[in-house]
Amino acid sequence: MKKGSILFLLPLLLLPLFAFAQAPVGGLVPDWCQAGCPCSFCDLYDLASNILGFLLYIVAVPIAAGAFLYGGVLMLTSGGNPTQISKGKSMITSAITGMALAFFAWAILNTILTTIGFGIGNAGSAWYQTLKCERGGGSKCNIALGDEIVPEPPGEEYNEPLVPPWPGPASCNRSANQIASDRAKLAPYENDIRAAAARYGVSEARIRAIIMTESSGQFGVTSRAGAVGLMQILPGTARLFDSGATPDKLRNPSYNIDMGTRIYADLLQDYGNPDFASAGYNGGGDRRVGANGPSADCPGIKRWQCPWDSPGCYQTERTDCRRNTGYAETRKYVDRVNSFEKCFSG
Repeated sequence: MKKGSILFLLPLLLLPLFAFAQAPVGGLVPDWCQAGCPCSFCDLYDLASNILGFLLYIVAVPIAAGAFLYGGVLMLTSGGNPTQISKGKSMITSAITGMALAFFAWAILNTILTTIGFGIGNAGSAWYQTLKCERGGGSKCNIALGDEIVPEPPGEEYNEPLVPPWPGPASCNRSANQIASDRAKLAPYENDIRAAAARYGVSEARIRAIIMTESSGQFGVTSRAGAVGLMQILPGTARLFDSGATPDKLRNPSYNIDMGTRIYADLLQDYGNPDFASAGYNGGGDRRVGANGPSADCPGIKRWQCPWDSPGCYQTERTDCRRNTGYAETRKYVDRVNSFEKCFSG
């Protein structure tokens, strides 16, 4: 009887360990691989991690649970039959062993990858945390790193400054009539904007600026990359904050504004700088990778801020330098958000 009790308690001891592992919340193929951007080694890790999560949660756990329950039924209905009791114990022992092996296989693989890092994610992070990939190949992309920026409203043009730092001083480049038109577009969502601003500590003007930059106030727009709604949110990003996020949910303006503001607020808390938060919202990644990773060509500033893709060109008068076009959209994005915020703050 004592052995039987131990067998039943062991799975309960394993449950907290499985809480660390993450089931794949989307499809097996990583969200970041997209048209115009090459997949990276980190995306290969994501794929392997998703497959392992699928095998662990969708295959191994149900089979182990079924075997455990079957073994328990055999023992409870044995009527003292030693053969049936032995068979039940064997089933339960096999189920527990299988669950433990599956978990430790995941833990070992994740520990190795998070420890080594290879610059593909959060090297040195806790062993139970999954890596965060740089979105869609980072500076190798030939489309916007974040989600496509809708065309500028009529009468508004963007001319990138030739020298950093970015962003420059914010100024509103829109007429009074254009601002009135922008506010009319956002009028149906004002209650949601105010609620999100109060909930996450982001200014209403900033939220309006992100919406106008991302979608020009069009709640039904979907980008080529699959970003959805007013604040152009990728379902994969949303699922980091809400495992039940779907494209359909993101088409709901109230949910979209709340989720987009939540994501931006998280970035703002992480970086403590609204421009870096905007760059992260558009260019993805974290402090090691993506738009806000340290620039290799411009010491002391971020990747998106560096004007060059050539070493030794920063703060020189060389004329043979290659422009950093990979993050041009992010620089443009940050300036446009600041400009819209200025307009809505007046």
